[in-house]
Amino acid sequence: MTPTRRQLEKYDAQPIWDIAQAFKRIGPQIENLFERYVGSVTAPDWQGVAAEAALDRAGKDRKTAYAMADTLTASADRLEQGYWDVSTPLKNARQHITSAEAAGFAVGSTLGVSLPQGSDPTPALESTRAEWERQIVTAANSVETEDRRLQQDLTKLSAAMKTEFDAIGGSQTTLDEKRFSDAERFIFDEMKRNINSDTVKMIQGLLRKPKWYEFGRNYGNDIMTALTMWGVKVAPGQAWDHKPQLQSKFDLKTSNDFYFKQPGTDRKVYYDIYSNIHYGYVGRAAGIDSETLIKGASLGEAITGNDDEADQITMRAGIDLYNKYGPNMTPEQFHQGVTEAIDKMEAAENDGRDLTQFRHEN
Repeated sequence: MTPTRRQLEKYDAQPIWDIAQAFKRIGPQIENLFERYVGSVTAPDWQGVAAEAALDRAGKDRKTAYAMADTLTASADRLEQGYWDVSTPLKNARQHITSAEAAGFAVGSTLGVSLPQGSDPTPALESTRAEWERQIVTAANSVETEDRRLQQDLTKLSAAMKTEFDAIGGSQTTLDEKRFSDAERFIFDEMKRNINSDTVKMIQGLLRKPKWYEFGRNYGNDIMTALTMWGVKVAPGQAWDHKPQLQSKFDLKTSNDFYFKQPGTDRKVYYDIYSNIHYGYVGRAAGIDSETLIKGASLGEAITGNDDEADQITMRAGIDLYNKYGPNMTPEQFHQGVTEAIDKMEAAENDGRDLTQFRHEN
């Protein structure tokens, strides 16, 4: 959407530059801080298992800190580039407005340009008016485009920086906490990719209600074909049954390995919740209604083979996420949805219901 004149007048690009310079100063300070931190645990008079563990952790923290500093530098570079990408068309738009008004034209709140008051609307004057408007709107649109692009790039860098902060702030998270976070990112990427798959597009087409002119189409058969395609895709061991993939990805062996700990809590969830959420989200994207996904006998058996209340909760979490955000769901929105599903599982357990997919750490 083209910015308004007021938005162009109020836009201040200077903070973009100021933040970039601050980031450039912070990066080396972080590196220096963690060099001192590592030095503090390498004292020659500290030995033994505890010393080795502290040194190992310090080394990992330093590596993460350097990655954080690199991300800050990358953010600073992107901010500097963003400053010029935004400020240049912003300056041009303002200059065009000033010049057009100096020439007697009027520039409105939505950047429309009007002929000088009382002027004769000759073709030449109209051509000049249109050119002023084109230049102003083009520059304003460039401001909007570059501002949005900068925000998108910084969101990605911010996510990387948050991961690095969490790695240090979480005091080197435990293995099952890391599995939780990695599995969450993995299934998010799977969901966003699979909603655009050929399978989903074919199912969407089959479930689309016939147009009035499609006399020969057997809609009932199309529905059965669509549900069969879906059932085959999510059946145990098939492409959209992610349990074998997660088991291989994280080298899960013992029974405890299959429970992933939510970072910063004592709550653990069974590894199949991710596939269940994928099932609900992608199923809704394909056009299958919520109750068919939940209650359909053949579909329900295809998920885990042991459909319990936790399955219901996590499948509905995926369904609700698609109903709420559609294909534009962000990682943050997905993370919140996962957290809310775990909250519901915990509440069910507190009510005395037995959920095999949820437990508290002993």
